[in-house]
Order: sequence, then C-alpha cells, then structure tokens
Amino acid sequence: MSYIRYILLGCLYARTELINSKISKLQKSTRKVPLIPIIVTSFVASFLLAQNFVGDYVVNAATGKPSKIFLKIEDLKINKGPTGAIDVTGKVRNNSTKDVQDIKLTASYYDDTNSLLGKTIKFLSNPSENVKPNGVKDFNFVETVTFARIAHSTVNATANEAK
Repeated sequence: MSYIRYILLGCLYARTELINSKISKLQKSTRKVPLIPIIVTSFVASFLLAQNFVGDYVVNAATGKPSKIFLKIEDLKINKGPTGAIDVTGKVRNNSTKDVQDIKLTASYYDDTNSLLGKTIKFLSNPSENVKPNGVKDFNFVETVTFARIAHSTVNATANEAK
C-alpha cells in the first residue's frame, strides 16, 4: 500500500508542476513544459510498480504467490514526548492463521501538505523468532519528528510466513 502512496504523491507532484507551468505561461507568455519532473515521475512509478512484484514480497517457491503477511496494529498511540518529539506505542497482532517471523513495522509521518517528515522501519521480532497466530508484539519507541508538524501518519506491519 505504501508504494501506491508514493506513486500518488509522484503523480500529484507532476500535476502540480504542470499547473505551475501553465500559470508561468500565462504570466510570461512563454511556453515551458517541465519534462524532467514528468520523466522522473514516470520512472519512479514504473520502478515502484515493479517493486510491488519483486522487491518487498517473499515468494513461496511451491505456489509462486507472495507469502508476505499484513498484520493488525492495535492500540496505536502517537503522543507528544517531553522534548517535543513523539512517542509511538502500540501492539502488532498476528491476525493470520499461520506462524510468522521477521515482523516489520513501518511508520511514516506527513505534514499538512503531505510532505514526508520522517519514516521509521523497526523489526519487532528476532530473526529466528516465530510468532503464533493471535500472538502479540508490543512496540514503544521515540521518533525525532516534531509533534506539532505532523498532520497525519501511516503505520503498517508486515511479516514473512514462518518457514
């Protein structure tokens, strides 16, 4: 899902560049087409779409299907810490019917213009640790992003199917 978000942000950037170009054209009576942002956005979109199929997904050799499992986040709290940074707490629950390992939490923080303020990736389980169905892993960490600048955030958790 985060790849789609990057693609949408890239498209929004390209659209903004085109609008700014049209405004500039009206103001200066000259025609300029911002080809570089369009080319870069197209490249990024192609790369991210390709990543969707080969980059972040572990593929089960027997079935050829991805074995990446998306887990449920519970009791998520993003609070202002004593220094103005943020404290992030919550739980990740294995809501699948399979044992999982390598639980990864990804948190991204955005301002009111949807600009990325910061991104954190935390591994919540040890490499050899299996988490049973309905198992829970707590998380609690401090992030250096300024609380007052955050308009919204996305937090998701994934894991690999245990071998």
